[in-house]
Amino acid sequence: MKKINLLTLLALFQILLVSSQNDWDNIAIPANAGNGKEWQLQEKPSDNFNYTFNPTNNVVDFGPAGNAKWYNKFHNQPNGEPNNWPGPGPTVWRQDHVAVSGGSLNMWASRIPGATKSFTGSTGASIARPETRSGCITNKTRVLYPVFVEASIRVMNSSLASDIWLLSPDDTQEIDIIECYGGPGSDNRNSFFSSKIHLSHHVFIRPPNFKDYQPADLNSWWTKNSVAQWGGRNVRIGVNWVSPTRLEYFVDGQMVRVLDNNATQTRLGDGTWQYTYPAGVTSTGVNGQLIRENGYQKMTVASSLNDAKTKSNISVIDPFNYLNNGRKFSKEMDIIINVEDQNWQAEANRSPTDAEMTNFENNNLLVDWIRVYKPVNISGGSNQNTGATSGFYDFGAISSAIFNGYTRVSYGINDGFWTNVGNLNYADRGATTGTNALNRDFAYDQNRTRTLQFPVANGTYNITATFGDRLSARVNNSIRSGGKTATVTTKIAEYKNANLNNIVVTNGLLNVEVFASANQSWALNRLTFTRSQTNLRVSSKAMVESATEASDNFEVYPNPASGVLNISSANYVNAKIYNLNGLTILRKDIADKKIDISSLKDGIYILEINAISGEVIKQKIVIAN
Repeated sequence: MKKINLLTLLALFQILLVSSQNDWDNIAIPANAGNGKEWQLQEKPSDNFNYTFNPTNNVVDFGPAGNAKWYNKFHNQPNGEPNNWPGPGPTVWRQDHVAVSGGSLNMWASRIPGATKSFTGSTGASIARPETRSGCITNKTRVLYPVFVEASIRVMNSSLASDIWLLSPDDTQEIDIIECYGGPGSDNRNSFFSSKIHLSHHVFIRPPNFKDYQPADLNSWWTKNSVAQWGGRNVRIGVNWVSPTRLEYFVDGQMVRVLDNNATQTRLGDGTWQYTYPAGVTSTGVNGQLIRENGYQKMTVASSLNDAKTKSNISVIDPFNYLNNGRKFSKEMDIIINVEDQNWQAEANRSPTDAEMTNFENNNLLVDWIRVYKPVNISGGSNQNTGATSGFYDFGAISSAIFNGYTRVSYGINDGFWTNVGNLNYADRGATTGTNALNRDFAYDQNRTRTLQFPVANGTYNITATFGDRLSARVNNSIRSGGKTATVTTKIAEYKNANLNNIVVTNGLLNVEVFASANQSWALNRLTFTRSQTNLRVSSKAMVESATEASDNFEVYPNPASGVLNISSANYVNAKIYNLNGLTILRKDIADKKIDISSLKDGIYILEINAISGEVIKQKIVIAN
């Protein structure tokens, strides 16, 4: 008897996937798009990592089927030529340390015993440290302000850096979305940094006259009172690059830091805001410095951001004008995700030890998704959905015209979008064409359903159809969309409404079916629509696309499980457990046909087991520790 039924599991996820396109679709965008603006998803750079990409020794493009979004190395030079920088400090970026599986980008670090790498330390002397091999990828689509970039990740429980950043092709402008050294280390040597997320940026002058400015105020090392270490935590992290002189940082959907030209505001660990500006300058030479205190850039506290901006005369973006462009982030930037062993961490001997590096989970960065949005005018403009979010369509009015057997309709301009839809072939009038059609009910039909299509922005809508009838008999009119039907009865000189709520549009087209009972006609006078929400679909993952049914001798027990899962056969070598959002939370070798799950919280998970033969088996498990 088979112990699992993957067909049932597949059906379960297919039900979820019916209304799911991207994993973030039910997660609100925390940033403000601006007055009169709304956010538009940028499909090319965004990725939900719901596909498989296997490690390779070669530099390749990868992404969903037929849609390459990334290449598995550090970004190319401005002319497109490869940039062969191996990484900072003892880091060596390698293509074979990058994979996509289980609904997440996986990027890990490893060591080869005895291998070292030398780099220049803070005093100019050469330093040798154990070589840290890790992964790095670059998005094939660059971004430019105004833009919002956000990712959902599991921070490594390691003193290695979990990094997502933006970098101009010439390496002069950099915005760090997250730079986090999340693990304290087995001896707590990294405990100071593991409780902080670095929200920062760089501006550079490149060699031969190298200069580097990076904010060094204490608040740039952002903390939250309830978090002792970020390693092992799932975090949403984002930056709203509003303008060349304004950056807004978000953690778990909450704004936590703003850099605005010459002042900052930071949400402190207790949730209160602090407004600051640079206290002064001590040097503007080759290594220009601002006043420092206790190792940090000294800041003066103000009563508000506007107060700080009024009192400050020093840029917080580029105080020494290294960019020579008005102290602005002005260039397109690449999106880069990587794991690295920073030179200053290695120099201070805070890098992971060889023993710590043997823990794969602690040194594996997981990225569940990354999304990119641009603000566009609410009125439509460049909106890729080529549709409005509210308004009405009128039918059969004297102002309408007939075009090749189809009806041209006028569009309500109450939301400032279109003044006329134009030649949009929405509703087939059957054999009724020409000017005489204006004297008859719109789409004269009997006992037939007609489907009308209208371009609207994606979202969830409430619809009202206003019917009118010139016949003496009662008419049963109905509209249907999204599997829902609303029916009305109309009389002479009466207009009745049929209302449909929560109709989801995912492809930019609102499909509405109109039906009239036998021997009657219908007159649809107006269709009014209002988008009630932007976010459409539930989060889920295509987590069973490559699964096969288990052989008869396979069994995982107990289920529900507590502490340890047992595997009935010795033919399985490693296992991965991920949650119902597809985020990998545990990766283990199977030792003695057992998997230690004591570190996991109670809940429902997906267990993925890899066999020696290459077979992959997935099963739903319940953990109740």
